[in-house]
Parts: sequence; C-alpha cells; structure tokens
Amino acid sequence: STVRVKLSNANDGTINLRFTGDYTIEQNGATVTGDVLLSLGCGGLQVSSQGSGAQLYAGKSVRFKRTASSGTFRMYTTSNGNNQYLGDLLVTAEGNGFTAINYIPLDHYLYGVVAYEMNDSWPLEALKAQAVAARGYAADCVGRYSTYDLLDTPQDQVYKGYKSEYKNVKAAVDATTGQVMTKDGKIIRAYYGASNGGQTELTPNAWTNATSYCVMKDD
Repeated sequence: STVRVKLSNANDGTINLRFTGDYTIEQNGATVTGDVLLSLGCGGLQVSSQGSGAQLYAGKSVRFKRTASSGTFRMYTTSNGNNQYLGDLLVTAEGNGFTAINYIPLDHYLYGVVAYEMNDSWPLEALKAQAVAARGYAADCVGRYSTYDLLDTPQDQVYKGYKSEYKNVKAAVDATTGQVMTKDGKIIRAYYGASNGGQTELTPNAWTNATSYCVMKDD
C-alpha cells in the first residue's frame, strides 16, 4: 500500500522545503511547519526553521512524517523546480548532496504519475487504463531495491508529485483503486509507451528479459 520513490531533484547542496498540514521529525518528535532549510554540515545534515532560524534537528538522515491524512510538502531546488508531494520524506546526507525518498500511499503516488504520463484533459477511460497499468508496474517494483522501489524518471515512471487541480487524474485513480493486470495469479509489470511505430515489439528484442504476456502485434 506504500511505495518508496527516489526523488531526482535532491542533488543540490541545500534543499528548501515548505510544509503544509501536520508534519513531525520522526527522530525527535519536533513539529514542522512552514519553510525549512536542509544543509550539509559536520558529517551529516542540519534542519533549520527559515522563520525563526532555530535548528530543529541534526544527524545523518531525517524523516519528515505526516501525522494526519492531509498535508503536503514542496521541495525547492535549482535543478528541478518546486514540486509538491504527498506522504512522508526521508532525506539522507550523501557526499556533497542528499538522497531523498518519498514514502507515499500507492494511489497517491499514481496521482503524480498518470498526470505526467498522460494529461488531465485526456478522456477519463484512457486515464483509467493508464492508472491500472501504472499501478501494476509500481506494485511489481516494490522491494526491488533496499532503500527505494522506484525512480521518478522515465527509467521507471515519470512522477512529479501532486496537483490538486488535476481532477480527472484523481477520479481515474480513485475509480480503479486496487485494480491491476495479472497473469497466472501474479501481477504483471505492465509496460507502456507513448509510441511504438505501429507495432509492439517482443521483449527479448528490446531488453535482456523476456515476458510471455508481451507479444508482437499491430496496433
């Protein structure tokens, strides 16, 4: 029910975060609201309030935990804008930068996938089909790596967080909740693409692995 997504926009030496709703720092229970600055220092990271300047926490890693069903955080970086996310955030100091992992309920993750693999203005039934495919792909990736399950890039699925104005995407995800494609009782990793040139390809011709459910077929 929860996936771990490695965020690619955490490569700066500092990260600016903005929290709305109820968040706490899991390590010490400190309440987090408003604007927060993460910076590197003394073999780890430092978390400071940008309002008061007070240091909220220092350590190798920090997890910002959402304590209610509502609440979001924004991540401001020079490399990738100011995306807004649902769920929790785990940040670890790594060399000259950070590793950021978004812990998020599966369907909330899909809000940030379907909206960018397709478009909120597309037909609802198309968005539903995308939601089912993306859900199965994500579910099959759970546990793939030790610290995260998915990347937020096209290497897995494009994921750019949550926008409340994407009403059709949210409706499509909610209408298909729990639905995945299976073969022989197992969830399949449902591959999809924007274009295939008119014909799908056999998987061993594209990748080293072969799947019995991906067949060559004209559109």
